Amino acid sequence: MRTKVAVTGAEDVSLSLGPLIDVTFQLLIFFMCAMRFKTLERKLEASLPKDRGTRNTLERFPEREKIVVDLRRGEGEDRTRIRLLGQDLGAGEEGFARLDTAIRGIRSSPDSEEFPGFIAAQSEVPHGDVIRCLDSFVAAGVATVEFEGARLPGPSK
Repeated sequence: MRTKVAVTGAEDVSLSLGPLIDVTFQLLIFFMCAMRFKTLERKLEASLPKDRGTRNTLERFPEREKIVVDLRRGEGEDRTRIRLLGQDLGAGEEGFARLDTAIRGIRSSPDSEEFPGFIAAQSEVPHGDVIRCLDSFVAAGVATVEFEGARLPGPSK
């Protein structure tokens, strides 16, 4: 016996794209947040300390001559004293003007093209004075400048 089944009409079947779009955007946001941007990391050159790390032996490199600037400010003083290669240049803006001239003079000599700059500043020296000293090196065309910061105060051993 055959049974006849009547089809009353086709149901409208539609695909809902809303959840699909939601999942796509969530995946896009996840991958954007998880991605590491390395463009800035490649542009920054960093010299990591050789005395710490996985190696037990220290590597010694030959010392290169440096253009050493020492910035000092004593307690109660309102201007930073500037010394270049052990010679006192004065304090404040007049000292920085002498520093500009002296660094340009050192850089103009033919032997000193590869000398890096070195800034040693006490903790009392304002950051603006350290940046002003760095500007002197940059204006003279010194490509490499190293810094020596003050140690954090801590318990004495």
